Amino acid sequence: MMGGFFVLVGVGLFLYVVFTVSYMDKKMRKQERDIEEVKSLLKVVIKEQERRREGTYWRE
Repeated sequence: MMGGFFVLVGVGLFLYVVFTVSYMDKKMRKQERDIEEVKSLLKVVIKEQERRREGTYWRE
């Protein structure tokens, strides 16, 4: 009887770990996509600032 209890606890713990790792993996993938999106937006903002600077400063 006690062996069955340990098997159930083991299966429950295993499923908890699998679902936790899966959840964390999904969160990390989303975070990586968000980081790439922010990088591309920053590139656009930097290019726009460079264009504005070229128009406002004197050229020698």
